[in-house]
Amino acid sequence: VESQAREKRAVQDLEANERKMQDVVRATIKHTYCDGELPPLKLNSSVKPSISGNKRKVNIPKDDGTSETVDMIIPTAVIKNLKTKVWLKAEDVVIPTETNDGRLLTSVLGAHYSVADGEFSYLNEFGIQHLVLQLVQDAIHSLGLAEKVAAHVEISLYTIKPDIMVVIKLGGRMFFAIEVKSPGKANEVFESENPSGQLWSYLYAMKQLGIKQPMGAIMTYNKMALVTLEDCGNDKEHKTVLNSAQATLNNHGKQI
Repeated sequence: VESQAREKRAVQDLEANERKMQDVVRATIKHTYCDGELPPLKLNSSVKPSISGNKRKVNIPKDDGTSETVDMIIPTAVIKNLKTKVWLKAEDVVIPTETNDGRLLTSVLGAHYSVADGEFSYLNEFGIQHLVLQLVQDAIHSLGLAEKVAAHVEISLYTIKPDIMVVIKLGGRMFFAIEVKSPGKANEVFESENPSGQLWSYLYAMKQLGIKQPMGAIMTYNKMALVTLEDCGNDKEHKTVLNSAQATLNNHGKQI
């Protein structure tokens, strides 16, 4: 009887270790983004993207120590060349999955991915913001930049707050702003002048802070548009930087 009990415990321990190893592998870049695709998102038709207006309430401090609440209207804007492809092709994108010494890169998004459900779900736009933040954190980690840059939620930029801001840890310099919206019908989020106006405000404010070429994105988890204040589509300098980054990635561990 005692021998059978020991064998049963040994089997249970083995099964527990196997489940633990499965969880470890599941929470890696390689598993999370296998085949170069995101974990699926179950669209919630009752959650509409917040693209109806750009009026904000802002508290303005006064000399006597009090503050006054005023309406601030963020200007509208249009993303030029929204549907124009640039020089980078999707099939040329590589995702590092291992370090140079063979260790699997971990995934923040993968650690929260439920295999039982088979897909992510969300109840509001904050849920999408959380998923996008994890995506950005994975990108930073995969590129080997975790020690140098970090992604934060709603950092104040003058009187506005981008949903997500990527900053350089040393000195806290902001250089990449992200406006997050819930997935909408077709390209309504990206074609709307309100989210584009919000992102324009972030990029313009960053330029006023000394960032020569601020960049940002509008993201809905399953779609994104990279945006700059100037057209970089035919910029030779940016192409050179991109080619250099791509060559670096090709030599950075294993990829998918």
